[in-house]
Formats: sequence, C-alpha cells, structure tokens
Amino acid sequence: FARWQGMQLFSKELWDNVGTAFRTADPVLDTKLRTQDNLTIKDGRQISPISAEAFYMRPGTGATAVDWIGNFIEFPGRMLVTGDEIFKQLNYRGKVYSNALENTFNRGLDPSSKEGLANIKKITDNAFDANGRANLDPPGGLFKNEYESALEYARETTFQLELKGGENFYDIGGSIEKFVNSNPLLRFVVPFIRTPTNLWRNFE
Repeated sequence: FARWQGMQLFSKELWDNVGTAFRTADPVLDTKLRTQDNLTIKDGRQISPISAEAFYMRPGTGATAVDWIGNFIEFPGRMLVTGDEIFKQLNYRGKVYSNALENTFNRGLDPSSKEGLANIKKITDNAFDANGRANLDPPGGLFKNEYESALEYARETTFQLELKGGENFYDIGGSIEKFVNSNPLLRFVVPFIRTPTNLWRNFE
C-alpha cells in the first residue's frame, strides 16, 4: 500500500520526465542501465545509431535527412524507452516512499506526527538530482541506501538488472553484452540483451 501511495506522488514531475524521455528517446531516471543496450554515450546522453552525429556529418540537407530517417526507423524504440520510463518512475517513487516510511518507523517516529511527516518529506524531496535522475550521490550520503534500493527495485520490475553472472544464462547474456560493446557495428543489429536475459531468468 505504501508503494502504491508513493506512485501517486509528484505526478506533474513524473509526466514531465516521461515527456522528456519521449522527446529525446533517452531515459531520465536511470541513465546507467538503459532500455536499448550498447549505445554510444556522449556527455551523459545516448547517440542514435542512425543520425548525422553518429556518422560525423556536417549540418546540411543530408544530415537532416539522415536524422529524419533515424527518427522514423527508431520510433518503436522511442516508445519502448518511454514505456520503461513510466514504469521505472512509478516503481522508483513508490519504493522511495515505502523506504521513507520504514526509515521513519526505524527512527521511532510516528509517520503521522509532525516529525514523522517532516522526515518522510525530506527523504522524498531529495530522491532526484537536479537533472531528474535518481539521486545516488546525495550530500553527505544522506538516505543513499533508500535511493539505491529504490532504483534497484525499479530496475528489477522493468527487467533491467545488471548481468552480473552467477547463473548460466546470466553468464551467456553478460558475455554477449561484452562482445557487442567491443564491436560497435553490432550495436544496431543486437540492440537488446539485458532485458531478454532478465525475462528468461524470471521465466525459469
């Protein structure tokens, strides 16, 4: 119930971030584990494999045409990014709120008291950095565990956990991911590795 409550908080900021993800085809909350794997990242943003920037083209008619073609071909991927952003945002916010309640109880505070409400507000208000990303580096490390566990939960619910090995299929998926990372030409041919691997893991 606490997670459901948390999902309903900050609705304007949530949809603003989802809109940004749709416009840019780039995630907002979690820029480390993205929907599409193995993309080139520049200044914290992903570069479309079919774009003038990816082909080092100078501005002009040809570059514009390539960008339009890329946007058309990659529209399904843009929708996947947007869908993932919605569910990651919802689950991250829900888990942050749940963690805030747990932290309040652990401190011996009544969540409905003035002190308890202030503690919950402090945790939820600082859950994001200035760019809308999950705040994994809060000042003084304050509530870092609450934010890290919330982001891990959001990744788990969208099947985007890191491929760390430990099970045969994880090892295979991790090996494929490393191979594609070392061969940039394969990035457009094999755009999704982590999510199918995690889906198979849960199916098993």
